[in-house]
Order: sequence, then structure tokens, then C-alpha cells
Amino acid sequence: MSFTTYNQTVTSPQIMDWSLVKHLKKGKYSDVYLVKNAMTGQHQTMKAVPKGKRSDFDKSFYHETSALSSLQDIGGVVNLFYCENRLATHNFYIMEYLDANLDDLRMKNFPMTFRPPTILQLLYEMVNITEAIHARGIFHQDMKLSNFMIKFTPRHSQLKLVDFGMAATYDETTHLPSKVFFLNKPFSSPWVSKECAFQPSEEIVTIGMVAVHMALGIVPWYSPDPMRMLYYKTMFVEDPESFLKPYNTHVDAVVKNFVQTPYGELVDYNAKRQILADAYFKMTACFISSNIRAYTIGNDIRLD
Repeated sequence: MSFTTYNQTVTSPQIMDWSLVKHLKKGKYSDVYLVKNAMTGQHQTMKAVPKGKRSDFDKSFYHETSALSSLQDIGGVVNLFYCENRLATHNFYIMEYLDANLDDLRMKNFPMTFRPPTILQLLYEMVNITEAIHARGIFHQDMKLSNFMIKFTPRHSQLKLVDFGMAATYDETTHLPSKVFFLNKPFSSPWVSKECAFQPSEEIVTIGMVAVHMALGIVPWYSPDPMRMLYYKTMFVEDPESFLKPYNTHVDAVVKNFVQTPYGELVDYNAKRQILADAYFKMTACFISSNIRAYTIGNDIRLD
């Protein structure tokens, strides 16, 4: 690989061994591009983070590349292929190309929402992914529908977690008050929103809140006023059934179990999986599977 063009910008048609195909999206800290690997011909994803623009941009690059480097053998995490910090204007990294995120699928199929069996299956995979990254001492800290993506294959559709720009290690989060401002994030738990130290339990609470977004297509506790949103969020976690009763989601009991996980409690991931498996069997008379494609039936939002 050549490293002779450090003065290239991210908009150059060719960056090292990758040619730009198109711009995919703009995020808070980065731009995401579809690129083609000149050596393999494969399409991949490039995330470009402006250099030296703001300190949190540099931190985002460090957090994401450090976390992904530690999680490369976990199937439910996006694969990192290469990272580079020697270009003049941007840091960038190359990841596997994934087909769609859950929020894009939701919006594309609006006003449809995910059917209860699919919600349970997706939650099952989210718990698997969360357990795997927690076992490595890493917390994602920004789980939401747009950060869960689908990789399509002929026989199997796999859920993958992306965007580790806010990721942190256990030591960075659990022994000190939160250094990341979570108050304005709709899916952060009430405790984390109050700047309590991040705990494994709070990622489980977040998964329960994400389930509500899948079931309803809305976030019932959302408010543009962060303090009001914290108030609504706290009310929701204390009594989720009162929020969900008008909607008849069929996953109310699962949501309640997840969002009422006690702060700081040691998470029993097997127990969470069993709750999901039991609910799925009761709903479908089938056993839950790791192939999420199996549940795209009827008028469901398709995951293939």
C-alpha cells in the first residue's frame, strides 16, 4: 500500500487503494462514503473524521478505532479493515459495507412498524452483541436503531452494531461520573442522563427503550427540552405499561423487564435471552433462531 499522498483530501477520487463511489451520509463527527477497494474490487465503507477541527472529533476517531480493533472477532460488530491518521485534513477508516440500518428500514416502510416476533428476534441478537462487547470491557453507549445494521447474505441476514464513536472501556465509565453528556440522548437511561457512572445494566435499559421505538415507530418520552425529556423518560421507566397500554405492542412485558433492570445490577444475559425466547415461543410456537431473516413474514418490515 502506498503512503505517498498524505496531502490528499477526503474528496479526492482516489485515496490510497480506495476509490470514492458516493457519499452515503453525514454524521455528527464524520462523513460516510461508499468506496471500492482497487485490489479486491469489493465495496466497503469509509468513515472520514475532520482532523484537528474539534477535540471531540479526534476523540471519536480514537474511541471507534480502539473499540473496533478490540472487537474484530465478534460477528455482531462491524469489521474494521484499515485506519489511517496521516492524511492532511482527515482521519479515516475502512469498514465492511452493510446494507441497511433498522431506522432506515423503519422510515422506508412508514407507517408500518416491526411486528412483535421480529422485535423479539432483533432484541435477542442485541443482547448477544451486548454481552459480547461487555465481556471485552467495552460499552457502546449510543445504541439506537440507526446504529444497528443488517448484512444480507443469500441464506442469512445478520445484525451488526456500528458507530463506536462514543464507546468507552469499563474503567473509563464505571468508576467516575460520566464524561459524556447524555442528557439530550433519547435512548440513554435516566441514570446515565443524570450523569451517573455508566454500568452494563444501562445498556440493557437502552435496548428496552429501542424496542419501544421498533414497536411504535415513535419515542413517547421524547422532548426537545432535555430536562423535560429526562422527566418523561423517568416516568416511562418507572411505569412503562401506562405508556404502552394504548398501543397494544404485545412486547410490553419484555420492555418492562429490560427498562426496569436495576441500576448497577450484574446483568444475567442468559435470563434476558430466556425471557425473549419464551415470549417468542408463546407468540409463534417456534423456537427463536439466530437467523433474523426467518422472521420477515406477512406484512412485516422485511430484513432482506
